[in-house]
Amino acid sequence: MAKQLGERCHVSQCFSDVQEMLRIATPQVVHITTPPQSHFQLARQCLEFGSHVYIEKPFTVTAAEAEGLIQSAEERGLKVTAGHNYQFTLEMMEMRRLVREGFLGGPPAHVESYWSYDLGDISYVAPMVSNSGHWVRQLPGQLFHNLISHGLAKVAEFLSAGVNTVCVVDPDRRDVTLFHPDRSTEKLFGDQLLSFPLHLPGFSVPVSRLFG
Repeated sequence: MAKQLGERCHVSQCFSDVQEMLRIATPQVVHITTPPQSHFQLARQCLEFGSHVYIEKPFTVTAAEAEGLIQSAEERGLKVTAGHNYQFTLEMMEMRRLVREGFLGGPPAHVESYWSYDLGDISYVAPMVSNSGHWVRQLPGQLFHNLISHGLAKVAEFLSAGVNTVCVVDPDRRDVTLFHPDRSTEKLFGDQLLSFPLHLPGFSVPVSRLFG
């Protein structure tokens, strides 16, 4: 498939082995677009070679893998990042400008993130529903694991490291708290009170029906 795509896009070199690719092409930056189960091993090899790495989300399957890649990059003076291109839309850049210039009158006290996919689009859903071995369904969190980072990435830069509770809100049912469900989603943000609900309208119920 890679060879066929290369021929259509006039790419002169195609590889099936990452070590061969690194040795022959000697890339400064590697963009990893494979299923996330392979992200850690591929990214680690690229970092060890000396290449910066841009990884499509999910960044890795586990937090330990993510921490390992970040540590490896820092030790080598390299860059590694997740591919959240929506952070650089006109709306996101305008939001940063407003916060930076003091439009809010201080640090954010309440941040909401909305993210939704049309699960009625059969071209998007069919490959996952029809194939139990699809890589999305092999993730620990399945479809949520693959997509929830979009909603989080939009507001992560405004959150304190002390915020460890995220609430996923379904407008048709009561809220579902993911982390520390016995606590409020409101956490102290310095001298500010920070509340962070993540809304996935029209998303929670279809996913539970599709994947159980």
